Amino acid sequence: MKISLGTLAVAAAAFSAAPAMAADLPVRAPAPAPVIAAPFSWNGFYVGLHAGYGWTIDDVVGVHTTPGPVFQGNIGKVEPKGFLGGAQLGYNFQSGNIVYGIEGDFSFTGRSARTAGIVPVALVSTARAKEDWFGSVRGRLGFAADRALFYVTGGVGFTNVKYSFTTNSGANAVSTSSTRAGWVAGAGVEYAFTNNLSARLEGLYYDVRKRRVTAAPSGDFTVATQSHALARVGINYKF
Repeated sequence: MKISLGTLAVAAAAFSAAPAMAADLPVRAPAPAPVIAAPFSWNGFYVGLHAGYGWTIDDVVGVHTTPGPVFQGNIGKVEPKGFLGGAQLGYNFQSGNIVYGIEGDFSFTGRSARTAGIVPVALVSTARAKEDWFGSVRGRLGFAADRALFYVTGGVGFTNVKYSFTTNSGANAVSTSSTRAGWVAGAGVEYAFTNNLSARLEGLYYDVRKRRVTAAPSGDFTVATQSHALARVGINYKF
């Protein structure tokens, strides 16, 4: 077979052009790396609002005669209950799954109740109680499962309570208003729907101790406020 010089020249030109043509072909870009969302953090300052319902579990009214005093007995229980609403603010720190911080809250409430009865000597007929507000300063300790936070809380609680007492004759009516302090503890769960907004459900139990009101000459009225409780829902904005 005879191959002419012209044929060889054309073949050589074709082979030399092949790399240049391959270089002009489109090159497929590598697939983008998957975007991994940063884990949610509970760190930071937050403010919020809450609403709920509160009740007194055991608020016993007792009577002591004067002089003495000699205990005469209980006239009954006066247990205010009703709705409440207010605000809270706090700060969270997070280390791994552990979240801890401090929170303060304040609730307005118009809870009130009355009881009536008669005991010897003092002749008390009616006792009334009304709670105007409640507040607390508490520590919080919780476990975070990403956007869900399960926590316990405890600290100091404050409340303003008004008491009034009236004897059968009406001659020894007495009233008092005082701000009282005690301990408070509870637990709750909170869930973050966005990076800034979260909702919570919690319950608190608090005790503000006994209170004695003097109503001479009939006697002293002892209000044994044993325990209060409340359940509330709330929403927080985290900065």
